[in-house]
Amino acid sequence: MNEEDVRITRATAGDFNDVLKLYYEFYVELRSKQGWRPHPIEEYAEDVMRYLRSDAVLIARVGGKAVGFTRISMREGSYWIEEIYVKPEHRGKGIGKALVRAAEEYIAKHDPAAYVMVLPQDTEAITFWVKAGYSTLNTIELVKYLEPISGTEALRYVEVFGHVFRMVAWAKEGYGEAEAEYLEALKEFVEANGSREEFLRVVASALKEWVKGKRGA
Repeated sequence: MNEEDVRITRATAGDFNDVLKLYYEFYVELRSKQGWRPHPIEEYAEDVMRYLRSDAVLIARVGGKAVGFTRISMREGSYWIEEIYVKPEHRGKGIGKALVRAAEEYIAKHDPAAYVMVLPQDTEAITFWVKAGYSTLNTIELVKYLEPISGTEALRYVEVFGHVFRMVAWAKEGYGEAEAEYLEALKEFVEANGSREEFLRVVASALKEWVKGKRGA
């Protein structure tokens, strides 16, 4: 399949059923990774109807068949590419990239920046957006549970500038060998009561040694 075979248009009320099915499939896949059950498809209908009225929903079709979508919202003066989804059997054919380009072209008419939010556990999505050129870290969302929350028992650790945060482990994690090794090493560091300063010193020292070896090679 060539990218020119993909037709991307802004969805209208007449595309409601196609968008609802794609939107539901998006959440079925996401909740499966997380280990949670999605709501019945009917419970997403109101959201989809509202998005078709208030947001820019782009739908990708191949041979007239709806195979993917993305949604653009405007929040506090910024444009966000929200959900993006391509049916599994149509992945690896440039449709996701085409949807991103179409979303960026739409946003560029209104603002010079496009924003995305990615869950830290979703390494597949992070890789997708990095390859699409999204490389500036904007905000970090933190949460404090004020009472015990079911499903947060299995935790992993992630680090930003030496600050270690907890994140809920997903049922289906796509970490590569190096990522898994790093997460395990970070867990051992935290459990050994390593401090932020110690972490930064260890990492800085290791990076300097690596650069030194690289330059001396």
